[in-house]
Amino acid sequence: MNKNFHISELDLLMAADRELPARKAAEIHRHLEECWMCRTRMKEIEDSIADFMHAYRQDTDAQLPPPQASRALLKAQLGQLVEERPSKFVFSRAGAVYASCALVFFLVLAASVLHISQRDERLLPNHKLTPGATRNVSEADICTAPLSRLPGISSATARLVFDEYGIGDPQPHGYELDYLIDPELGGSTDARNLWPQPYSVTWNARLKDALEDHLHAMVCANQLTLTTAQQDISTDWIEAYKRYFHTDAPIAEHLAFMKDEPWSY
Repeated sequence: MNKNFHISELDLLMAADRELPARKAAEIHRHLEECWMCRTRMKEIEDSIADFMHAYRQDTDAQLPPPQASRALLKAQLGQLVEERPSKFVFSRAGAVYASCALVFFLVLAASVLHISQRDERLLPNHKLTPGATRNVSEADICTAPLSRLPGISSATARLVFDEYGIGDPQPHGYELDYLIDPELGGSTDARNLWPQPYSVTWNARLKDALEDHLHAMVCANQLTLTTAQQDISTDWIEAYKRYFHTDAPIAEHLAFMKDEPWSY
């Protein structure tokens, strides 16, 4: 690598994250040993990321998307920035401050966009694909002990649901192939009542399982009609969770709630 040129911000970020091919990473490492300007810039990038993540996570850790997702969007944004700027990197104090601010901006943008995207696409089902489907049962039927579960979901139905949601190769034990309206609330095994709900996000399948049990208990105690329970959980289960548990955040004990098994082929 020519010492008269400097490493782009995108390459510095990827080098810091150890995501460059071995040959290019070695070239950048040699360049950093000889170029104090790029070494300084690398440290500024690492410090900016560390400071931002420390400050931001103190208040919003529970709402942040996975770090790898934020990192991916950040790299895309930086890649666009690099294309719009001259290929030669000119070091200056003002340039360093500008780049650091831009880096923090892109991190905030990545976290915000991905958090919104995850709520829309992962935490709540696509109602065009999963509007919900019920069986012809009454309160008395679902409250008869012991509770009976429906037959297992077939592999063909599972593949159909995952494919419809664009998940061609689901991570083992990463999802619960969940009933939008749980069988304990009169839900059916129809594909229109199924969706892949991840465990890796804040508002995950275990929280919904806790809500399902709570609504079932309320219905059987004549505190809630079955129709209302079905409507609330199928419309927006997160808002239903907050309303019925009187909280704006997940309850700690529900994070380990165990009812349904993770899906695995």
